[in-house]
Amino acid sequence: TVRKLYETMRMDEIIEIMRLEGLAYGEDLGADMLGNSSGAGWPRAVEQIYRVERMETEFLEEFERRLEPQYIDPLITFFGSDQGLEITNFEVSARRALLDEDVEEMAKQFWKDLEGEIDPRLEIIERFVTVNDLIEANVAGTMNSSLAFYEGLATGNDQSLGLTPDRIMSLVWEQETEIRANTREWVYPFLTLAFEPLSDADLEAYIAMSESDAGQALNKALLGAFDVLFVDISREIGTSAAVYMQGEDI
Repeated sequence: TVRKLYETMRMDEIIEIMRLEGLAYGEDLGADMLGNSSGAGWPRAVEQIYRVERMETEFLEEFERRLEPQYIDPLITFFGSDQGLEITNFEVSARRALLDEDVEEMAKQFWKDLEGEIDPRLEIIERFVTVNDLIEANVAGTMNSSLAFYEGLATGNDQSLGLTPDRIMSLVWEQETEIRANTREWVYPFLTLAFEPLSDADLEAYIAMSESDAGQALNKALLGAFDVLFVDISREIGTSAAVYMQGEDI
């Protein structure tokens, strides 16, 4: 039943998109931290960590553990309806479109233009963000992943980086303001792009579902499962980066 909900919400496609985002992040990280010293080994290491089969398995196990069974059927009913399928389709399409940097910049500009206006759609998006705790939860998740990355970096490296537990915690908290700003700069343009084709009635129905016990349980299960997955991934990325920084091969 959890697998049916997973497929109805097209989570397999979302995870594949997240994998592509992760590969791009790994490429940027390699350029920033390793320069040209890693050769082809670093991209292979990143691809191994972001295996889609691994991501699906770990996410599904945690998602099933966290989502109370009594909510599964109502959620399948909503997301399997014509309205739910349309909402999901636009969300997945928007997430995929944002892989293109030009589209991402366009969406950000569209949100900035909307933000300065008195627009009912702005109020709806704000309510959706609040109901689903999309800013605070994502900030916390990103900080958890950052903590795990530094812990992995410290584990796989000698002490030349000075990554003591206190130093790691300090580095993570120093990023909080930037993480919060980046989260807002991604969440709002994404929702603006995803919701643009939907009617206000569709969005009100989506918010009502999100406010329900089933919707709140779903949101907590999704955020919690992704948090566990990306903490594990970030720790492995940190450990691998440490090894390559020392000029070793994996």
